[in-house]
Parts: sequence; structure tokens; C-alpha cells
Amino acid sequence: MPLLRDRPDGPALEYSTLITAITASGCAVLAALEESLGRCAQSILLGSGDLLLIDNRRSVHGRTAFRPAYDGTDRWIQRVLLLRRLPSGGRIVPDTRLAHYPTDYIKALALPA
Repeated sequence: MPLLRDRPDGPALEYSTLITAITASGCAVLAALEESLGRCAQSILLGSGDLLLIDNRRSVHGRTAFRPAYDGTDRWIQRVLLLRRLPSGGRIVPDTRLAHYPTDYIKALALPA
């Protein structure tokens, strides 16, 4: 699958660390891309109550690894989808690869919903 796609509003990089190359040249390209992204990465420290909005069409983003304590003090990343208009067909299908917060977080903490 191509990582760089031509879209009506400009080129878009579709990248995830879950992508696996199947050829030697593909492995080299992914390694070079990861190294390049690492060189220009910036850390942003958010405090309690802070909000950071990221436009996925303009940024490659991620988060650092951590070991959760499951005691209510862990970081809590929430996801939101903002659209100018609905996609063709008018439906938005949830991404089942991701946890459904806050439901899964509440279950992990064994707190009443």
C-alpha cells in the first residue's frame, strides 16, 4: 500500500508503526521514514485539563510508551472526529482496533459507569 497518497486537498502521508514492509526495499524505505520522523519529532507535555487538537492531514503524531497503574491517575487519551461534511454515504464507521473510552477505561478500573 502506498504511504503517500494524492488527495484533492493535497498529498497525505498515511503512516503507522503497525505497517510492515514485504520487500527489502520497502523495509529500507520504512526505516528511513521512521528515522526521519524521529529527527523532527517534538515532545509536548500536557498538564491536567490541557487539550491538544491534531489535524491528521497535516501531522504525524504518536505518544510515548508508559506502564499504566490502573489507579485513576493514568493518562487518558480521548479521540474525537471532526468533519466539515459527512463522507459519501453519510455514515461514519467506528474503528474497532481502538479502545472505546471511557467505557473500557471504566471497566479496567472496575468503577461504576
